[in-house]
Amino acid sequence: MNTTPETTPSFLQKLKLGRQYTKTFPLEKCLMPIFPEHRVITVSRFVIRYMPAVAVFTLTWQIGIRWSAGTGCGDRAFCL
Repeated sequence: MNTTPETTPSFLQKLKLGRQYTKTFPLEKCLMPIFPEHRVITVSRFVIRYMPAVAVFTLTWQIGIRWSAGTGCGDRAFCL
């Protein structure tokens, strides 16, 4: 009888597993009412694609308007 607990994957391994799952999950319209993952995967792909650009935009806007650094850090943390 084996009593050693299974090791849980690290945070980075969980991210890699999640990326693999999003690539293998079938994104078909007929599955939308059954699985909520369809919407989550669609939104996640959108965020991964466009949020880094939004973070860079807020940084340059912050520097251009000369706001305080605290507000800019909060904006960028929200975007990432």
